[in-house]
Amino acid sequence: MEEIAVVGDKETVLGFKLAGVANANAIVCNREDADEKFLQVMQNPRIGLVILSGDTEGLLTAKTRKLIDASTKPVV
Repeated sequence: MEEIAVVGDKETVLGFKLAGVANANAIVCNREDADEKFLQVMQNPRIGLVILSGDTEGLLTAKTRKLIDASTKPVV
């Protein structure tokens, strides 16, 4: 069964942890490591759905945003 992952700021990630997202799939990131952490999640074959906070999406490079557009893995 595929899992849900959330990538974002501390408050967003905490909310999803409280809603039941596993700690290993709840990734806090900042401006310096947003691309790296998001790409790690996207490459994980266990992850079937990625939740990305709106603020975090703004931290991603144009190259990573193009990857999101071309991905078959849902990113919301």
